[in-house]
Amino acid sequence: MTPSRHRRIRISAPLIAILTAALLLALFVTDMLTVGGIIASRDWISRTQRLQALIDSMRAEVLDAETAERDFFMTGRSEYREAYQVAVRTLPATLADLRLLTSDDAVQRRNVDALASLVGQKILELETTLELHRRMEIPRALDVVRSDEAAALMGWLRQLIAEMRVREDARLQQRTIETRRKLDAAVWIDVAALGGLLVLGLLLFAINRDIGRREALEKALRDQAALQQRFIAILGHDLRNPLNAVLMAARRLKQAEVSERWAKSVDYVISGAGRMTRLVDQLLDLARARQAGEIPVRLRPGTDLGEIVQAAVDELRAVNPRAEIVVNRHDNISGAWDADRLAQVVSNLVGNAIVHGAGRVDVRVERAGDDAVLEVQNDGPPIPADMVPRMFEAFQRLAADDATARPGGLGLGLFIADRIVAAHGGRIAVRSNEADGTTFAVTIPARPRETVSSPGADPDAVSPRLAIG
Repeated sequence: MTPSRHRRIRISAPLIAILTAALLLALFVTDMLTVGGIIASRDWISRTQRLQALIDSMRAEVLDAETAERDFFMTGRSEYREAYQVAVRTLPATLADLRLLTSDDAVQRRNVDALASLVGQKILELETTLELHRRMEIPRALDVVRSDEAAALMGWLRQLIAEMRVREDARLQQRTIETRRKLDAAVWIDVAALGGLLVLGLLLFAINRDIGRREALEKALRDQAALQQRFIAILGHDLRNPLNAVLMAARRLKQAEVSERWAKSVDYVISGAGRMTRLVDQLLDLARARQAGEIPVRLRPGTDLGEIVQAAVDELRAVNPRAEIVVNRHDNISGAWDADRLAQVVSNLVGNAIVHGAGRVDVRVERAGDDAVLEVQNDGPPIPADMVPRMFEAFQRLAADDATARPGGLGLGLFIADRIVAAHGGRIAVRSNEADGTTFAVTIPARPRETVSSPGADPDAVSPRLAIG
């Protein structure tokens, strides 16, 4: 599997897991709404069934009242009269329940109002016939019972009650169908949620397996990096002895009386060995920074920053006699610092300014509140904008003119300088543009310290830097 494809899978798996979880949440909300609709439909169905029962009860009560009245006329038995009275007494209560259950249906409300009017007329008719029977006006009572008006009134009652029942039957059927649809939807939602859970479980398993592989790979890379750093440290340490022997022999030859031709060759040997020594020192500093997390420093209170800068610049002038280096410093800028390490920072920054800049190099040392500030400025082309964020990383080399640049170099100078400044509790900033050239500004605390220590510095921390270009 190619790295790009592996990266796409590694990125897409968490994204798919998030989308699946979001889908499951949406399904859960939809399922809850559907179940809520089913519960509401169940209540509506129960209400419709109650309304149907009341309509049937109304029809039975009207028929009971009429039948009981006729039986009373025919037999004169009191139990029929009592049955009639019971039916008449229950009709108003049934009508009230019908009004309550049909409050949300305008059609049925009108039907109930019409039914109440008809029931009132029917009760009045029945009461009239009973009153005539009580007064022993039997023929007149029978005329009322057998009249066309009485038959028509009963027909209207039956027809209206039948229409109300048909309407409620249709509504019950519609609500039952809707409830079934919602129930089917809830079942399919649950099935989809189960499938989503299975997909999410598989994705989480794949993500967990991928995390385990990455952790194993990262551990292997860390072990390999640690082995490389140990190798660099051992190699750098073992190179010191032969280099010291070469330098010692070359210096003795330099002191001896040799021809001018051989003296120049000896100078080349001394210069090359000195350069190799600096490279070895940089490798050792890199190994210390990577292994221990910091470059060790020995902080000595009362160290004068101006003297450190002046001594480092004097050495650079001796090596680069054509370079114009101007030092502006204030006296008595001292603090608890490591003189050798800060000299290494000065040598690196000023050396880079000589190699990569053009014209004069200005070095300024001044105090800013409780801090000491060292600035190294040079003219020339600005640092490329894409290089600024990486220039303090290890093995990053600035491009230089082939006519003036020193050959070789590991690209560790600014990395080591940044770590040394960080070990002093300071920071390095850089400004680079066409108008003002390039300026490196080192800021370190100048407050006196009670104890001599080696402050830790996170090897992966990035010092605050400003690039203006």
